[in-house]
Amino acid sequence: MRNIYLKLMVIALIIGVTKQTYSQDSEVIYEAIDNGSGVALGVAISSADNGIGTFSGDGVQLAGTARIINQITISCFVTTDTAFIPGEFTVRLYTDCPVTGSSGSEGMCGADGAGSLIEGSEVTINLTSAPTAANPIVIDMPNVDISSETDDTIWVMFNSQRDNINGVLNGIAMTGSDALTEINAFSSCSTASTSSCARRIIGAASNNFVVSISATEILNTGTEKLSNAVTLFPNPIYNEATVSFEDTISPKMVNVYDVTGKLVLHKYTYNLENNFKLDMTNLKSGIYFMNFEAEEGTITKCIIKL
Repeated sequence: MRNIYLKLMVIALIIGVTKQTYSQDSEVIYEAIDNGSGVALGVAISSADNGIGTFSGDGVQLAGTARIINQITISCFVTTDTAFIPGEFTVRLYTDCPVTGSSGSEGMCGADGAGSLIEGSEVTINLTSAPTAANPIVIDMPNVDISSETDDTIWVMFNSQRDNINGVLNGIAMTGSDALTEINAFSSCSTASTSSCARRIIGAASNNFVVSISATEILNTGTEKLSNAVTLFPNPIYNEATVSFEDTISPKMVNVYDVTGKLVLHKYTYNLENNFKLDMTNLKSGIYFMNFEAEEGTITKCIIKL
């Protein structure tokens, strides 16, 4: 019996692993628009492949609560590089980036180990047409989770295989704002006198890249709260289980499914107290999934019947 119990526990742990689910609705959590000056302010990227000098970027403070980034749009234009297409364009997201001098490149985010690259945020696309202000670069991000960033600040850094790619600068943040530690300065990748790289502007009213960042919510945030509010004991179960909901939860029903997905037990919980018994005497030994439905949401727990 002990060996069977241990095997069932291992299987239950494996099956019980769940993935986070995300909302299908995206919201813009940062957006800077062109200030309408018409001045061709931009940030050119040097032609050196994958070198420190190829980086340019901006620190931004995000708005809203959605923190699963799924898309970044960068408004760019090309000036003199007639051989630009095809070409690769890479975006990386960083945290904990330092603030440096008024125009220097020392400690630039992503250079010499400065800052921390956010896991899964490095995305490279192949551009098939020249980006313009009307035809910006759109990067689909693989649901990059930045929910752990309590200061809501990230750095959007990018580079390219080609030179003369200019990100439209002097944008005004309409959603979100400058990174609090930036003092209206974007992360430079060269000195202020080097025209082929980023120019740092301290104290300017606005000098953001024209960037839009979209994200979705993590759907199971509320589910985790509900999971903590529902207890089931004992587990493993011999014949009878006790189900308890916290007083803040309004239970509706409980369904039990076997590993094939077949419904084997059903119980309405309307007009019941938040603590009740569930008779599982007639169920065979094995692994089951108990689905709890409440006004606040739905959760599923893996159980073992001995």
